[in-house]
Amino acid sequence: MSNVLRLLKSIICPHRAFLSSVLCANLVS
Repeated sequence: MSNVLRLLKSIICPHRAFLSSVLCANLVS
């Protein structure tokens, strides 16, 4: 199960980082 979570995390985290960076950019500007 931890392997599945790790795989999901490797897939989702980059997108989450991208989304959070976009949100931060919108909040700053």
